[in-house]
Amino acid sequence: MKGFAIGVTLISFIMLFGFVYLLGKSTPSQEDNASILSIDNDDWVYGNRDSKVVLVEYADYECEACAAASPMVETIKAEYKDKIAFVVRYFPLPGHRYSKQSAYAVESAGKQGKYWEMNKLMFQNQTDWSGNPKSDEIFRGYAQDLGLNIEQFNADTSSVQTKDRVDHDLKSGKDLNIQGTPTFFLNGRKIPTPRNIEAFRNLLDEEINKSSTIE
Repeated sequence: MKGFAIGVTLISFIMLFGFVYLLGKSTPSQEDNASILSIDNDDWVYGNRDSKVVLVEYADYECEACAAASPMVETIKAEYKDKIAFVVRYFPLPGHRYSKQSAYAVESAGKQGKYWEMNKLMFQNQTDWSGNPKSDEIFRGYAQDLGLNIEQFNADTSSVQTKDRVDHDLKSGKDLNIQGTPTFFLNGRKIPTPRNIEAFRNLLDEEINKSSTIE
C-alpha cells in the first residue's frame, strides 16, 4: 500500500508538472507575441512596410474560410495599401492534404516576383485543386499562366529552403497558439475575422487614427 501511495503521488506530481509546463507554453507573453508578429525580412508585405499599422494574416490555401475571406482581404489591400503593412504567413493545417504543397507553390512564385498573384490564384481557384491528386500539375499551370520559369519553379517547390520557409511561419503560428485559419492580428492584437468589409474598415480606421494620435 505504501508503494502504491508513493506511485500515485509521483504520477500526480508528474501530471501537475506537465500541466504547469503546458500552461506556461500556452500563454506566451505580450513581449513574445510582439516579437513573433514584428515584420521579418522574409515576410511578404503588401502596402507600406514602414506603417505603424500592421495587419498579419495566418492562412491555409486549402481552408474554405480563408477563401471566403479572400475577396474582403483583396479589397482591404487595394484600399489601404498606402496606410498599412499587410503580411500573409503560411499556416497549413494538418487536415488539408495539399495545403503545404500550395504554400510551396506560392513561396516559389514569390521567388520570381509573383507572390501576390499566386496567393490570389490559390484562393480564387481553390475548388479546382483542393483534394485533387493532380494539384502539383495544376500549380504548374498557374505558374505558366503567370509567366514563371517552370524549371526554376519546379526546383523551388521541392527545395529545402522553401520547405523551411513555410515551416518557419507554421512554427510562429503555433507559438501564438493559433488554432485555425484565417487568424488575423492587428498591431499585435488578435482580432476576430471581420463579418464584412465595413467591419474590417472600421477596425483598420480605428487603428490608423489611434496611431496618428500617438504621433
